[in-house]
Amino acid sequence: MGRGEKISIDRAAIDRMITETFRTGKPRNTTNRPGDEVKYQHRGYGHYADMAKLFGWEPLLHFAALDHANFREGSKDFPSDVNRDPTDNRILRFSKATGVDLRPLFEFWGIYPDDESSLARDIRKNNLKPSPEVYQRLQHYRTIIPETAGDFKAHALTMYPRCETPGRNLMERNSLFGHGFYHKWLSIYDESHGQAAIKALDNIIEKHYPDAG
Repeated sequence: MGRGEKISIDRAAIDRMITETFRTGKPRNTTNRPGDEVKYQHRGYGHYADMAKLFGWEPLLHFAALDHANFREGSKDFPSDVNRDPTDNRILRFSKATGVDLRPLFEFWGIYPDDESSLARDIRKNNLKPSPEVYQRLQHYRTIIPETAGDFKAHALTMYPRCETPGRNLMERNSLFGHGFYHKWLSIYDESHGQAAIKALDNIIEKHYPDAG
């Protein structure tokens, strides 16, 4: 990717939707090793950008302020290790901050509950309803999934303009991320991968918005 090039939310979303973890309905890779789908990557923080776009900055600021207050007060609601904030609790706290059920948005970005049944009960207990805004956002993302090899190539060249050629150094040649990943998949991605991504997104939509169709 060119130095200083900006990545839109849509590009970050496509970068998420072309992954195998997305196509197979699995959580994003957060192993902190080559192949990690979050570290130093825009798609790793896309859910924050989406929340701000859909609901404004106020819920995010409120979330941060409440966490800071809980931390200072030593509240049991705040994890002692901020890097090990329980996933389900975090999804619930963000949902409460926005006033809606954010599970489908988090799942889109690859953040799945650890205990789905327990989180669902907490969502219901707090009267958090499905969000029409999130639904529309997911429907939008469905329209930009690369469905063909040509679609994938167009996206790849916006992310890494030189990815048609092999990497020039060891890092660029690594097929697990960045330039190397896109170079490898230029010769692999086809309609079957596009259809799998559409199906995976449809599964999220149908799961959380069963009456929308």
